[in-house]
Amino acid sequence: MRLVALAVGALVIAMPASAAGVDPRALVLRQDALPAGYLADRHESQVTTNESYTSPPGLSKVVVKSGRVTGYRCAFRHRTSKTKAVNAGVDLFRSRNAPVRSSPGRTRTNES
Repeated sequence: MRLVALAVGALVIAMPASAAGVDPRALVLRQDALPAGYLADRHESQVTTNESYTSPPGLSKVVVKSGRVTGYRCAFRHRTSKTKAVNAGVDLFRSRNAPVRSSPGRTRTNES
């Protein structure tokens, strides 16, 4: 068996206070940017609110304190393989002082 990993970054953006009016879905990886055969997984693609960070307990308070406004996570699965997937995300922060960096996501493919 062969294991192939592809890194897809999670985008972290610092925006002014008006970031609450930005739709994070407009900033995340789109299906047309992927190779043919990848389809959006609607069950794994969603807006992530600060309140959705529930583990460990108290994490949502830390997220709010960081200046995070909102985010979006999306997943794409290959139509002919249950093992090919691409996950990506974006987080919007209220302050320009928020950490601006890429966090790698992972795509794994197990093929023999």
